[in-house]
Amino acid sequence: MSTDEPGTPQGDSVTTAPAHWEEVERLFSLGGDASGCWCQWFKVTAPGWKATKVPDRKEMLQEQFRSEERPPGLLALVDGRAVGWAAVAPLECYPRLDRLQLVQRAEKLHTAPDGERWAVTCFVVARTHRRQGVARALLDAAVVFASEHGAQWLDGYPVDVAARPKANASDLFHGTVSLFEQGGFERVYDGVPGRSLMRRRL
Repeated sequence: MSTDEPGTPQGDSVTTAPAHWEEVERLFSLGGDASGCWCQWFKVTAPGWKATKVPDRKEMLQEQFRSEERPPGLLALVDGRAVGWAAVAPLECYPRLDRLQLVQRAEKLHTAPDGERWAVTCFVVARTHRRQGVARALLDAAVVFASEHGAQWLDGYPVDVAARPKANASDLFHGTVSLFEQGGFERVYDGVPGRSLMRRRL
């Protein structure tokens, strides 16, 4: 999965909406990391990941659309076609987050806030629409979506490109620190080089 450093929207207007399977399938099938992960990396344990192949992950995401009471993410749309995706859901939907070194270290130093916490974990932006504000629109929509569904806090795990200047688009699927700062998030912990845990109260 990949994104790029956010920019100012240009050209066609970008809108956002709760995701639906058909457009997610089309977007992910364009290639890149998304076509191999199908946004399941954080949703399964390491052994579970090794036990699956790409068609399994695609089926898992489709089943999440069928079975969950709300879609597991949001779409950015231009003229009704998906050009971006953000995964956003309650923390309990992402069991692998607890294994991230960033999260483990942060939890040793900071007491978790009271209230329901959600996370925005992944961004996908079509190559044709990078640096056009798509990721920013998705993050803004994730804040609204999480809040509307009862979240009191929204976490993110972005890359600090100042510390990782050679990070390319495929490295930035978590988003960037600057993107989250512009979205009103504050740094909770940045003791892992090049990565930050960021949080916004909703």
